[in-house]
Amino acid sequence: MAGNCFDSNSRLRRHGQPVAFTLIELLVVIAIIAILASLLLPVMARAKSKARSVQCIANLRQWGVTYRVYADENHDFLPRRGQGVQVLALINRPR
Repeated sequence: MAGNCFDSNSRLRRHGQPVAFTLIELLVVIAIIAILASLLLPVMARAKSKARSVQCIANLRQWGVTYRVYADENHDFLPRRGQGVQVLALINRPR
């Protein structure tokens, strides 16, 4: 082939204009992306909820370990309400 004519695999048409997507093709691609996104959003929400649950369980476990270590170091007694926050003379606790 001679001149400005290109075969069908080329990126230019016969008149030298670049090949572009049509409006229909762009709308189809946008629709496919929207469908995929709508399928992924509920999955992502469930994953976020599961992550919060796992984090909460880990925090509760850490509190349990903390209390167990405290009790082990203090003759099996747990800390009293407000201990470490105020001066001991001001803490409201039973005698």
